[in-house]
Amino acid sequence: MEFFRANPFIRLLLPFIAGILLQFYLPQNYIFVCYVFGFAALLFLVSSRIWLPYQIHYLKAVLLNFSLFFLGMLLTQKTSQNNFESDSSNEAVWFIGELLQIPVEKERVFFAPLRLKAQKVQRDWKEEQGTLWVYFEKDSTVAALQAGQTLAFKTAIADKPRQLNPFGFDFGRYLKIKQVDFTVYLKRDDWFVVSDRVEGLRQKALNLRARMVSLYADAGLSGDELAVLSALTLGYKNKLDERVRSAYAGAGASHILAISGMHMAILYGIFLMLFSWMKVFSKKAGLKYLLIILLLWTYALITGLSPSVCRASTMFTFLSLGYLLQRRPQVYNSLAASAMLLLLFNPLLLFEIGFQLSYVAVAGIVFFQPKIYRLIFLKNKFFNWVWQLTSVSIAAQLVTLPITLYYFHMFPVYFWLSNIVVIVGATLLLYGAVLLMIFAKVSFIIHLIGSGLGWVVAGMNRLVTLVNLLPVAVITDIPFNTLMVWILYLLMAAFSAWLMTRRFIYLRLALLVVLVGVVQRSWHLMEQKKQVYSCVYQLTNASAIQFVSGAKSWWFLSDSLNHKSIAPIVADANHFWRTRINNYYYLNKVDSTIRDEDFCYHKGFWFLGNTRGYISKGDGQWFEPVNDTLHFDYLFVTAADRFSDKEKPAGIAFNQIVVDGSIPPWEKPQWCQYMENVPCYFTSEQGAFIREMQGAGKN
Repeated sequence: MEFFRANPFIRLLLPFIAGILLQFYLPQNYIFVCYVFGFAALLFLVSSRIWLPYQIHYLKAVLLNFSLFFLGMLLTQKTSQNNFESDSSNEAVWFIGELLQIPVEKERVFFAPLRLKAQKVQRDWKEEQGTLWVYFEKDSTVAALQAGQTLAFKTAIADKPRQLNPFGFDFGRYLKIKQVDFTVYLKRDDWFVVSDRVEGLRQKALNLRARMVSLYADAGLSGDELAVLSALTLGYKNKLDERVRSAYAGAGASHILAISGMHMAILYGIFLMLFSWMKVFSKKAGLKYLLIILLLWTYALITGLSPSVCRASTMFTFLSLGYLLQRRPQVYNSLAASAMLLLLFNPLLLFEIGFQLSYVAVAGIVFFQPKIYRLIFLKNKFFNWVWQLTSVSIAAQLVTLPITLYYFHMFPVYFWLSNIVVIVGATLLLYGAVLLMIFAKVSFIIHLIGSGLGWVVAGMNRLVTLVNLLPVAVITDIPFNTLMVWILYLLMAAFSAWLMTRRFIYLRLALLVVLVGVVQRSWHLMEQKKQVYSCVYQLTNASAIQFVSGAKSWWFLSDSLNHKSIAPIVADANHFWRTRINNYYYLNKVDSTIRDEDFCYHKGFWFLGNTRGYISKGDGQWFEPVNDTLHFDYLFVTAADRFSDKEKPAGIAFNQIVVDGSIPPWEKPQWCQYMENVPCYFTSEQGAFIREMQGAGKN
């Protein structure tokens, strides 16, 4: 309890987060939440003004927690609402909107978020609100657009995309968290610039960031060096290609490419050094810390106000205010206060990976780093400094491990090695970037500084590449679910409590958590042995069918798919089904018979457990029985197949027809009409088709 008394914002934050979680996963009626919040808040205000007997003094705390809980629900409900309501029905209409950032060049398109201002309804313009993501057709005019410019564009509004494939990336949920109402694709003739006037402080700051990136290029930086420096110092990731991102992720150093608390701490130190002539408790101290706060938030604005930057800026703001008031602020309290402030403005930040990793990492470093550092005592100053950096890296990796395993299913083994170098490199690069901006008008100096920055970035990139080449550099495909995340964090909490108090009740709790984890894992393994499923995935103009039995699976793919295009779906399927052996076949190239334990395949016919079916490949080859009618459970239709009356298979009956994404829904196969009373399932409309097969599976 003493911990919560010293950090009151943690007590306020917990019920607030609980309300956000409940409203997000189990949405409640908006009016009901408003009434309950108002009633609880009113009771709290009344109780705070009157004297209550000691026996019920806790009533005020209960009412405050209820108020914060329903406030979280209320703000989440309001934030999750769709701001845009179209007056048209899939018809192209004119809109006016403001670009929120400079368009980013992708492989095939340009991308930029846009804020709606107005929609044309008949002959009048109606004021409109909402945010959309625009994908522009590649054109030189798009590359010249600036953040803050106003565009007029004509487009039709489509519904938000649904998650058509199971246990994969839910793009609709992602848009909801990002508060994006819809996405559109615009060709060159669909839009034009209405006004070049840049409005809004944030848009001007982003344009300033683009000019700073140009300054780096003028200093002689290019290629990967320019891309990494822009990301590390300005949060500008548009120039980073997938190869560089993957290399840093494999080395456990991808956090260095996102502006975070470490970057802000280095800058805070730079600003303290610049204003060191102002003494801490002098009359100029107030001006000193106000200037530092202003500079920190200016930098945050330029880098795009990401959650990690806002969190770090808020924390250092509280720290500076503490010095102004001649008080030393509590780190955990400042951390909770900054989280509370950000979530009040946008409760959906709670569900962003960056927000979660940022706060968990800082809390873990503050708590675990001193304890890890004290495990080894080194007299040599250099090695002691290296061990300090290593202990910081180990502490951050330890507490973020459950989250990274849950989202990315990978673990970089040599993170401690790469982080020593990249943290030092990041410090040098931030100091160099500040010098570069100070001497921006002196050509020979910026080229000299640019050479030094390029050398440092090139060294970092080479080290990251070498780390990826080490044996077992990355452990991939680690199965990890939500329950395992909670088990691991409970284990950390119980073991940490035992280390702090040496009370054996916490050690027993840690052992109990380990036991729960072992039981959970054993149960999953038993369930895995019994699982027998088939899944027809939804892919546009392609086919992917998977049969699962125990830890084995068999994939049947269309010829247009390669390893790269199918890899995301296979990875998600492996994590869900926990399969260890995958066999791949192309539908039009399977001539031989496949017999593998419970699964059998021959010329389109398949058997799994006690279930059998047929995969139509569009080649018109059917096996027709001579005497009796054959009954099958499923017909999987692929390859844009079409049948007429005389091509209708004779002597074969199916219980269900499944048509995959290789056939557009408006081109329904003829046999769905001919085979009366047979249900027809379209993956393009209803999503992937998953069914448990009749059979015992593995024992």
